[in-house]
Amino acid sequence: MTVKAFRFDALVDEPDFCNYHDERQRLLQSIAKGRKVLLFGRRNFGKTSLVRNVVANKWMATQKKGAFLLYVDFYGVRTMSGLVSRLSAAFADSFQRAFSAKSLFQTMLDSIKRLRPRVEMEPNGQLSLTLGLGESAGRNLTSIFQELGALHKRGVPLLVVLDEFQDVHYIDEAEGLIRGVLESHLGNVATVILGSKKHLLSQMFTVPHAPFANWGEHLEMSYIPYEEYTSYANERLAHANLRLDDASSRYLQDLVGRVPEAMNRLADSLIALDYATKENVTIQKVDEALRTLISRRSSAIEEYLSHFTGAEEQFLITLAFAGGSATQLTGKDFIAKSGLSIAGLRKVAHKLEDHAVIYREGKMYTFADPLIMHHILKYRA
Repeated sequence: MTVKAFRFDALVDEPDFCNYHDERQRLLQSIAKGRKVLLFGRRNFGKTSLVRNVVANKWMATQKKGAFLLYVDFYGVRTMSGLVSRLSAAFADSFQRAFSAKSLFQTMLDSIKRLRPRVEMEPNGQLSLTLGLGESAGRNLTSIFQELGALHKRGVPLLVVLDEFQDVHYIDEAEGLIRGVLESHLGNVATVILGSKKHLLSQMFTVPHAPFANWGEHLEMSYIPYEEYTSYANERLAHANLRLDDASSRYLQDLVGRVPEAMNRLADSLIALDYATKENVTIQKVDEALRTLISRRSSAIEEYLSHFTGAEEQFLITLAFAGGSATQLTGKDFIAKSGLSIAGLRKVAHKLEDHAVIYREGKMYTFADPLIMHHILKYRA
């Protein structure tokens, strides 16, 4: 019998994916109709796994041979040349996957000559495709999307996925250019945009006259219902003869802000604990598992924190000891404990939000990774 395990630190396949049944059905229906979708939600909520490993696989299974899935990750991109470089590499990789048969590969290669394709033989005998584009990044971007549109017109099934799209916001004129080529060349091609920084996505998609205003359907990945995760976790604890009851499961989920990856890490840590008898996991055991998890990850988290400035770390310490969330960053108590000015607090909060270290929901600021908060509470007390 295959033992079900908690998965983290990697994309999750469908058998290990928890919940989001409605979201996957809506995505599949929209893709089948060639529609545009913005899928948004906090990092580590499973957006990429849902689209790449679940929805895209189901879509590919319904298509004829030669279906073209273009997946581009824009996380951290800051220049137009960097954006085009990622797009070019993704196009070349997708092209090879879609047209893997040698004869078909050569035939289709002839159809993209204006992208100046170059084919080289790798040491392992595999062919490697790169695009020899020109010097103008804007024209190169347009050319790639033109070729995608041309492939679709030739009958090639096409799905476009643009991940961590909010980082495009940092590049001058990139949003308008991409919106234009999507409309001009991929008007009836299913396109899914993924984003994790809601404050940036709002400026791109909801502000009047923004380049992507009124673009596509908007779909949010929010918190997994408590009972859904309880069932999921108990399936993976069963081999250790452990079980979470409703109270201990809710406590575990709330302890790490209901962030799916953190929940899986914490639930997995329950398995290694010593138990007098194998029975329902108590709240005390959840606390013990958290202490074990934080101790085990302390070196990695300290290295992570070392990259922040003194002001940024002090902000995070103050936020952690405020309970992990705060609504009044400019309140007297928060200012006094942080040692920062109002202007300094706002500057730090803006930077940390831009880097997805913290999130803002309404007026509430909270940690993106609750394990960072628990580490601070343990080692900065």
